[in-house]
Amino acid sequence: MMRPFGILLVVLLLASASRGAIYGVEADGSGEFPTIQAAIDAATDGDVIELGDGVFRGDGNRDLTYRGKAITVRSRGGAPEGCVIDCEGSVSEPHRGFHFHSGEGPGTVLAGVTIANGHMPAASNEGGGIYCYYGSPTIRECVFLDNRVGGRGGGVQSSGGSPAIVRCRFVGNQAHMGGGIFCWGGRPTVHECVFEQNTGLSGGGMWSLGSQLRVTDCVFRGNLSGSSVAGMINVNGVARITGCLFEGNGDYGSGAGVTCWGGETTIEDCTFYDNGTGVKMEDAAVVTIRRSTFCRNRGTTVRVGNGCHATIESTIVAFTTTGYGVSCGETGTVTLLCCDVYGNLFGDWALCIADQYGINGNICADPLFCDAWSGDLLLDSASPCAAENNPACGRIGAWDVGCGATPAEATTWGAIKALYRAE
Repeated sequence: MMRPFGILLVVLLLASASRGAIYGVEADGSGEFPTIQAAIDAATDGDVIELGDGVFRGDGNRDLTYRGKAITVRSRGGAPEGCVIDCEGSVSEPHRGFHFHSGEGPGTVLAGVTIANGHMPAASNEGGGIYCYYGSPTIRECVFLDNRVGGRGGGVQSSGGSPAIVRCRFVGNQAHMGGGIFCWGGRPTVHECVFEQNTGLSGGGMWSLGSQLRVTDCVFRGNLSGSSVAGMINVNGVARITGCLFEGNGDYGSGAGVTCWGGETTIEDCTFYDNGTGVKMEDAAVVTIRRSTFCRNRGTTVRVGNGCHATIESTIVAFTTTGYGVSCGETGTVTLLCCDVYGNLFGDWALCIADQYGINGNICADPLFCDAWSGDLLLDSASPCAAENNPACGRIGAWDVGCGATPAEATTWGAIKALYRAE
């Protein structure tokens, strides 16, 4: 019979073996392997490749493939700003950071690096920074900076796979469709990511086509598009968008925070502030919006196109600067429950929602934001949207009481916005 100490020793040895080896690679070519690809080629499942601080360039440090291995490539320091893969891509020399195309799963991890200057110029190209083809890697704490593609997915393109993209930043990426991310099919998840100043002919921040997509606790800010799709678009897929901030996306009066083209989209606990418009629906889209706040969007806030249906619950639609609170195409329909539609320049309870004012808990009253003009959308304690002042509906909108006579912990709007930012 094996004694307890012997059992413990075996367990520890097995655990140690399962963790795999750790290999170091330095930007100057020193370390245990001269390039990142050389280290990947030598690694086996469970191994970790740690990259030192610096800028990795040239062959062997771009156009990288994991070859289907369940290994981790990560920065040693954990800060992506200090560990940069500079693809140095151009029209004459196309390069990207990584290509996952060998059935990689969640155990394939990329963490804590910046992928910059990928460039895949042809219209048929996909994934300026990373291209996942039926791969489902885990990508976390990475920065995608100034990557370009002539086709789809300036930062990341996912075709058919289910990658998990967590706490990443997408800044200044460009594409024909999906400046930050383009995903087609699969079940991708995007969590605690930030999309800033990405551009696309369509879909400045993100484009999803036929996917079962989950987007949670993300920020879409200042993304632009040559069409009406600035923040993100769901085309003929099933998308659930929860706890996100859409701010300053699109040009004046155009460019929606979220565009829904067919399919089913659920938007919960989200904030839309100062976008070209808030949510736009086309091509028989079915959309549910719950517990969200729309304020100071520049065009009509919620546009329900022909053949589309929206259900809007416990939501504030206020202070649209050029347009109605809600509008519908001739065959578009919308149902509002416990909503406050107020202060929109062209009209509040008008057009297709005129007959819903005063029923099902719907109101038209100043929501009394703490400071709407500076973007502080917390509620004053006297707000008709505060739960304690509206027992029939409970809280209306995405935010609780944060100012007024009711005692509240002191904070700033900058601190509130930080809740949306990736660490």
